[in-house]
Amino acid sequence: MIKKYIGQVLVLFAIVFWALSGPTAKYLYSHNFSSFTIIQTRSTFSFLVLLIICLISFRQHLKIEIKDALKFMLLGVIGVAGSNFFYYTCIQYVTVSTGIMVQYTAPFFVMIFAIIAKQEKYHHLKLLFLSLAFVACFFAVSGGDLSYFSINMTGVLLALASAVTWSFYNIYHKYIVKKKSLLTELFYILFGASLLWFIINPNIFADIKDYPLQTNMILFGFALLSVLFPFILYNYGLQYLKASQATSIGLLEPVFVALFAYLFIGETLSPIQIVSALCVLVSIYLLEYSRTKIDTV
Repeated sequence: MIKKYIGQVLVLFAIVFWALSGPTAKYLYSHNFSSFTIIQTRSTFSFLVLLIICLISFRQHLKIEIKDALKFMLLGVIGVAGSNFFYYTCIQYVTVSTGIMVQYTAPFFVMIFAIIAKQEKYHHLKLLFLSLAFVACFFAVSGGDLSYFSINMTGVLLALASAVTWSFYNIYHKYIVKKKSLLTELFYILFGASLLWFIINPNIFADIKDYPLQTNMILFGFALLSVLFPFILYNYGLQYLKASQATSIGLLEPVFVALFAYLFIGETLSPIQIVSALCVLVSIYLLEYSRTKIDTV
């Protein structure tokens, strides 16, 4: 039980980091950074930092069988690079709010898989509380204003692809992580994501070498904030939680995004958004409580 609470706290802190990266990404966009530069550098810089750390102090964690390394790299290609690419591309066609809400159908995909794989039991209360959390999340993001959302089939399909690839990350992670250190798994996950982007754009360092030092430091800080730190926390938390539990807690990210946008970049936060955010918290608590009662029966 204690390990479960530790896992929940770790995942929650990871969600906070991802939410903080939202206003930071807005800052980068406002300074004319391309979405591709942001996506590639956040994985690449995080990988390089981890590479340096491992080479200096943890070389033993780099030793792994090739077949296991390829599994982790696949997780990085699909689960990290894929979900990032589809999400950041989808918001070129739809609003950020639309992209977030479609992406956060991921908990439903993960729950369905967990039930089919008999990793947890189905119960209508689980579906009810997850649905309530999702609906409350909608109001927390939009305040009930439908003008926040736009419907474009290309954008919605890309957002769904982001949800599916993020679901893959959570599900596949549980299958391949067996007696491997956190540093080992994260190193090869980020290696896979970075290698994919380098194959697509091998000139990344040439692209950014003319940026001022301050600009590159912002990109570097964003990489740590949005990838390295949260994935360390999230992967550690996944060791103690089911994939469906972790993705359900992830529904709090849009709530934190709205809160941080209000605190740091002056966006408004209406009473309905505040109440809805509280409803998200209550719904997730009830969902976890129902899992505890139902799955242990």
